[in-house]
Amino acid sequence: MRKVYFNGKLVPETEAKISIYDSALMFGDMVFEMTRSFNKKQFKLREHIDRLYAGVKILRIPLQMTPDEMERACYETIEANDHLFRGDDEHRLMIDVSRGLLGIYQDIEGLHKGPNVIIADFPLRWTVATMGALFDKGINAVITSQRAIPGQLLDPKIKNRSRIHYLMANIEAGQIEGDNNWALLLDPDGFVAEGTGDNFFIIKDGVVITPGRAQYPARDFARVRDQGIMPAARHAGHREEYRGLRRPYRRRGVHDRNPVLHAAGDLPQWKRDRHRQCGRGLQ
Repeated sequence: MRKVYFNGKLVPETEAKISIYDSALMFGDMVFEMTRSFNKKQFKLREHIDRLYAGVKILRIPLQMTPDEMERACYETIEANDHLFRGDDEHRLMIDVSRGLLGIYQDIEGLHKGPNVIIADFPLRWTVATMGALFDKGINAVITSQRAIPGQLLDPKIKNRSRIHYLMANIEAGQIEGDNNWALLLDPDGFVAEGTGDNFFIIKDGVVITPGRAQYPARDFARVRDQGIMPAARHAGHREEYRGLRRPYRRRGVHDRNPVLHAAGDLPQWKRDRHRQCGRGLQ
């Protein structure tokens, strides 16, 4: 059985449990990161950990564990589980930090006091196994009534577990007729913002167009875009452009391709907005 790092110990996956009185269950009061490996080597693990600690600082979670200790714990978790992975499996780390018990529950005996640190390691194929066909079929964009949360309501530098708005968008997208429906959220002003776990791009005439920085409430996605995709696009000879994209822009079919970068690193493309063809669809 896989092992999970749980507050300083490696425990069986089935035993990694937090209290029902934990702030994470009461308020979604938890910061997290998801990382992956390429050829068994973790990709930008330290950068993910630094972003995790930025959220810890903003939320004022009294975590005593240092970033160096967190990084070592990640590699310990990988080492403990690697023998259970297939030769072609990649490691998907899920790092969670919660505040712990709320104040009124602190006196309950037998419960862990202080923040909870949980590091799980599971095969990446769990999240990407069904995506291969999407490179040929494309996916259907569903612009949902659920809007993205603007930065003035929740600091976008916090990658947190308060994600009920993403879940609501996914539920709505799943109720639309058709297969491979992915939610696309607008900001409160009606501009395209983001998916529930992905970035949105338009590629047209050698230009990579993506929503303007003002439209990106989730800085975790924006960082992947700004530090990963855009440099790669420039290297390939493309010019980048940040622009506020309203929904009618997508209806007119003026773009060639609409790739979306999923958080796990895949790049399928949208071919339809509900029942409307997007540009030429699949290339």
